[in-house]
Formats: sequence, C-alpha cells, structure tokens
Amino acid sequence: RGEVNGVCGSAAGNWSIPLLWSLLVKFFIPPVLMLMLQLKLTSQSFGDYGGYHQWYQGWGVAVAFFPFLLLALGALAPWLYDGFVPEKEATLAELLEQTQEAAGNSGSSTDVESAEADAGATEEKASTARVEVTL
Repeated sequence: RGEVNGVCGSAAGNWSIPLLWSLLVKFFIPPVLMLMLQLKLTSQSFGDYGGYHQWYQGWGVAVAFFPFLLLALGALAPWLYDGFVPEKEATLAELLEQTQEAAGNSGSSTDVESAEADAGATEEKASTARVEVTL
C-alpha cells in the first residue's frame, strides 16, 4: 500500500489507498468470494443453463481447459511442437524484401543493404551480450 501510494497515490496528485481497503482486500473479500463460490457449486441451479442438456456444461469446461492442456503438453513434450517452428530463421533483410515484394514495391537496394547492416549490428550486439552473460 505504501509503495503504490508513493508512486501513483497522493504523491502523483491522486487519492491514496486507505488502510481499510487493504485490510478488506487481504482478509475479508477472499473468504466471502470462496463462500459464494461454494454456495453456487452446491446449489441445485448450478449448471442448469435454462433446461439445456448437461453435456453443454461439459463442452464448456473442456473448451476452457484445452489451452492449459496444450501448455502442459508443451512443457512435458516440447518436441511435439517442432512442426510449427520454421526450418530456417529469416533475417531482417529477407523479411523486408518479402514485405516489399508483397506490397508491389521492388524497393531500392540501399534499403535492403541498410536493413542487412542493421541486422548484422543487432546480431553482433546480441552475441556480445550473450558472451557477457555467460562469463
């Protein structure tokens, strides 16, 4: 609370977060939300959806957890996603050239050369940074 008030509270000309708000957010609101969730999960109307069949709720849960399944699959077996990785990494100059071809501009060779020079300088800085980190 003190850090937030110091950065964006009264020091920045805004209202400060009062102590009561901090106490409510930490100690009162979470148990109330847990109680409300428990009451909803145990009620007869949970999953009713206005008379629709129960498997609609199953589809909703499956769709909601599918991204988490993909995340876990990528963490446990990352080689399964190798098909989505390009075989060759494109340079900045190649991307610029493809963009100009798609836009119908042949582009000047100086643009491509300057992009290649920028890409080379960036790669050199990145390799220097990697060396500094590993040493």
